[in-house]
Amino acid sequence: MYWLLAISLSLVGLLGPALTLIGLPGTWLLIGLALIAQWIRPDTFSWWTLGACLVLAIVGEIVEFAAGAVGTRTGGGTRTASLGALIGGIVGAIAGAAFPPVIGAIIWGVVGAGAGAVIGEFASGNRHWRSHLAIGSAAATGKAVGTVIKSALALLIYLVVVVAAFVP
Repeated sequence: MYWLLAISLSLVGLLGPALTLIGLPGTWLLIGLALIAQWIRPDTFSWWTLGACLVLAIVGEIVEFAAGAVGTRTGGGTRTASLGALIGGIVGAIAGAAFPPVIGAIIWGVVGAGAGAVIGEFASGNRHWRSHLAIGSAAATGKAVGTVIKSALALLIYLVVVVAAFVP
């Protein structure tokens, strides 16, 4: 039973990093699978392993959502532009999740972060349009980098869960 659980967890768990890469909550799928495995067989994981995976998932969410704002600030944007990038990234990811199917959340999250930064910078009234576009581009780049980092963390969670599942 133990080996069947570990093999099933490793096969189904492959969805986690793949879903995260396309903008879906793959880290939370991995956490859920680990908790189900722990429920089925209480000695599958230590609580330290589950806690570490939970912390990694939370860090991934924070990085993904904050990356557009950080990109805005490194691109020379104002706090208003950073806030616009944060809000635009969230709204874009939610609104664009179905268009195009599967990868819409990533595309529109990046576009939303850039557009939100441009709108925020314009609202602050400090710059010319060219600098607005450069700041929007920095926000979009930051959001894209945040998505890659979150996907890498999802892969790390997957590896931790699979290795821990196979170590009796």
